[in-house]
Amino acid sequence: MAQNASPAASAIGVLVAVFIFGAGCTAMVMHHDDSSSGPVSITPTTPVLPSDEQQALDAVSGDCTETPSKLDAEAAKTVDLLDQNGVVDETTATVLQHLKKSIPESAPVMDCSQLLAVYIQLRSPHN
Repeated sequence: MAQNASPAASAIGVLVAVFIFGAGCTAMVMHHDDSSSGPVSITPTTPVLPSDEQQALDAVSGDCTETPSKLDAEAAKTVDLLDQNGVVDETTATVLQHLKKSIPESAPVMDCSQLLAVYIQLRSPHN
């Protein structure tokens, strides 16, 4: 990236890199029945989100091509990048709410990471 890139431009580059290399993890839970000497089973679980974040994610996830877990991770990274650029009034839930409001009802399902990148650019202070 260029030496003179603005913080917002740098943020977009980082955001795109995060989306390309993936985000969003699931927890693993181990189950073991003490009454037997059988193997321990490991099953993936879905992380529990705060209710406002889950509601916002549910509302927008049908508008985006990303899986809900990836979309939530992208929104969380958007909050981190906004914080790095001095915008401290956002949460993952509010980013998802703003994303939903920005998508017209008639719009086709789309890659929402591009909208989030634009959102960072618009919200970040210009130098």
